[in-house]
Amino acid sequence: MKTIVLTLILLSTCIIFDLDAQNLAEQKSKLADTYLKSGDFKNASRVYEELHNEFPNNLNYFEGLVSSYKMMNRYSELLPYVKVFLEKNKTASVYALFGELLWRTGSTNDANEVWEDAISKYKKNQEVYILISNSQVQMQLYDKAISTLTKGRENLSNPLSFSDALSRLYIATGNYQKGLTEVLNLLSSDSNLSVAQGRIYALISTEDSQQYILNQLKVKSEEFRDNIIYQELIAWYLRTINRLDQALDVFVNIDRIKRSNGAELIRFGEDSRRD
Repeated sequence: MKTIVLTLILLSTCIIFDLDAQNLAEQKSKLADTYLKSGDFKNASRVYEELHNEFPNNLNYFEGLVSSYKMMNRYSELLPYVKVFLEKNKTASVYALFGELLWRTGSTNDANEVWEDAISKYKKNQEVYILISNSQVQMQLYDKAISTLTKGRENLSNPLSFSDALSRLYIATGNYQKGLTEVLNLLSSDSNLSVAQGRIYALISTEDSQQYILNQLKVKSEEFRDNIIYQELIAWYLRTINRLDQALDVFVNIDRIKRSNGAELIRFGEDSRRD
C-alpha cells in the first residue's frame, strides 16, 4: 500500500512538472510571436532558438526559428538547424528550404542536388515544384524556376500545369513567344480575360514582340471565331496597338455573337472617339 501511494505521488509530481513545462513553452512561444510581429527579430530568434532546442520536433517552433533567422539574413547560422530537422522531417517544404539555404551560402552544386533529390522523391507531388520554384524566384533564379516548373509539367503529364507561374516568369525574362503561349494556356483554363490582357500587355516590349503577338492572336481568333473570350481578346489587342480598322471587323463579329443588334459597334465607336 505504501509503495502504491509513493508511486501515485511520484506520477502526480511528474505530471505537474510536465504541465508547468508546457505552460512555460506556450508563454515563451507567444512572446516570440510578439517579437516577430513587432519586427524585433533578434529577440524572436533568441526565444525560438530556445524553444526549438527544447522541442526539436515541434514544427511551429522550427518555422518561427526559420522566419526570424531569414529576416536577419542569418542563413549560415540557420543551415545546421535545417539540416538536422530534415533528417527526421523529409518533407517537400524542408527540402526546398534546405536547397535555398545551400544556394544562399554559396554551395550551389549541393543546392542543385538537394532540389533534384526532392523532385525525385516527390515526382508526382505538385507542391514540391511550387515550393522549389518559389524559393528560386525569391533568389531571382528565374531560369532555374522555369526549368523546375517545366520538369514538373513533364512529370505530372499535364501540359497546362503551372501556366500562371510560367507566364509571369517568361514576362520577367522577356521571352514573349513562350510567355504568350502560357498566357493563352491560362486563358483556356480560367477564362480570365483581364489577367490575359494585363500579361499580354507586359509582353509588348519591341516591334517584333508586338507583331508576333498579333499574328498568334489572329490565328486564335480565326480558330475560335464563335468564342467570345478570344474575340474580345483580339479586339482589345487591336485597339491597344491602334489598329482600329481591323478592330472594327472583330467588333462586327462580337456584335453577331452577342446578338446585340449594333450595340457593340456603337460602344466601339464611342470608346474610339474618347481615345
